[in-house]
Amino acid sequence: MKFLFKFIVLPIIFLVLILLLLVRFINYFPDKIEKQKVVCPLDTPVLPSDKKVKILNWNVQYMASKNYIFFYDLPDFKGKDIRPSLEHVNETINEVAKVITDEKPDILLLQEFNEGSSQSHGEDQLAKLMAILPSEYRCYTDAFYFKSKFIPQYYYGPVGMKLVILSKYKITEGTRFQLAQIPSDFVTQSFGFKRAVLQAEIPTTSGKNLYAMSTHLDAFSAGTNTMEVQVKEVASILQNLNNEKKAWVISGDFNLLPMNWDKTKLNLDSQTFYNPKSEMEFLKDFKTSVSNSELNGKNQDQFYTHFPNNPEAKGPDRTIDYYFYSDNLIQKNYFIRRKDTLKISDHLPMIFEFEFEKSKN
Repeated sequence: MKFLFKFIVLPIIFLVLILLLLVRFINYFPDKIEKQKVVCPLDTPVLPSDKKVKILNWNVQYMASKNYIFFYDLPDFKGKDIRPSLEHVNETINEVAKVITDEKPDILLLQEFNEGSSQSHGEDQLAKLMAILPSEYRCYTDAFYFKSKFIPQYYYGPVGMKLVILSKYKITEGTRFQLAQIPSDFVTQSFGFKRAVLQAEIPTTSGKNLYAMSTHLDAFSAGTNTMEVQVKEVASILQNLNNEKKAWVISGDFNLLPMNWDKTKLNLDSQTFYNPKSEMEFLKDFKTSVSNSELNGKNQDQFYTHFPNNPEAKGPDRTIDYYFYSDNLIQKNYFIRRKDTLKISDHLPMIFEFEFEKSKN
């Protein structure tokens, strides 16, 4: 018995401990709430509170273009492609820059920017984009939500994917809010996505702040309550800001269909990504750029934000990206830029314009 314990059990325990320490070392374990680095020159102007503010939200799909069917684009991870070519990545960054330069938004809320990832040739995509944007886009904060020194499947190398908030105007603080993960064992969760909300505190000339937020919720979680938990966590963040009468706007890839939307419109492969009842219902009490009746109406296709990398999809076929905003903001305009963006990403850029509610004092 002593021989068995000393020469078999103890070595196994030791090996397991070494493997767990290795998993801990190579992966990313953020705190529930973390302050993020802000890069912003001292002479950056403050956001005027007496003008219309324009925001562009976009999941840029790590600049991968629409030339691929990636492994995660089909059920059971049967897509044939792992990563885009460097040529396609560079072409896509240029196309993204053209759209931004043409729209001239004040603030950009962005998802799926890679940095140091084998998936996109190890490049810092935010740095490459900023190098070709007009110089007025010089303030930003960002936060990783997928990060590892080595992923032992598909990528076989490091990964790094970020949320980004980029602004013409001063950002004074960045905050990352960690969201719940898909239930699984410690090792699987360690290598998995750490979904989050990134918040930028943007001062205005009125002396009050605008809180701008970018987020990207989970995918591939149908059959679990992960999306319900994540959406409720987002709702809690927004409600806390409302309780303090803060001005805020959030946008991003929620990976969820509108409430009561008929998912049988989608091909059978895509239907499996969603639970029977949309978890967007937990945000129904917040103001949004498009009403749920419009998202379900006869002209709903003008609000579609997602063009899947699936050979059965011939164009954008669903809404899964949204804007929500506080009661003290007044919506002036909202639209999807579709005319020249269908080949850039599997998501379309969404433009939202608002004004600050005038003080009653």
